[in-house]
Amino acid sequence: MANGTDYTFNVSFFEPNSAKPLKDVNYNIVITNSLDSSGNELFNAAKQANSPNNMLHSANGNVTIKYNFKEIQSAIVVIQFYGTNSAPSNQQHEFIYQVVDSRTIPEFPLAPVILASSLVTAIVVRIMIKRP
Repeated sequence: MANGTDYTFNVSFFEPNSAKPLKDVNYNIVITNSLDSSGNELFNAAKQANSPNNMLHSANGNVTIKYNFKEIQSAIVVIQFYGTNSAPSNQQHEFIYQVVDSRTIPEFPLAPVILASSLVTAIVVRIMIKRP
């Protein structure tokens, strides 16, 4: 993820065997820099909202989270699902996604590649000019 850039994460909850939106969802979204316990928690939506039970609620099943990454890095987005108001769950279900910057970085530095192709073009042009 690019440093200093705001990212928006849109999360929608659906009923398991249909495309119907799930209503009255209890959830939390956490962003870390690693899956293991040595990772740093970069963002915790429930903590940021000062939620006493470490979960948030969405009446319509849609959530929008904005986060600004302070440095270039990959991140782990963990969506924690705690059930609905009509069917609360004693268990937390986690959905884990790795997020990487969508911009691709060339495998080779771009300047040497351009220089090499210019040199090959110049040699080919020179050979063609010398031939009678």
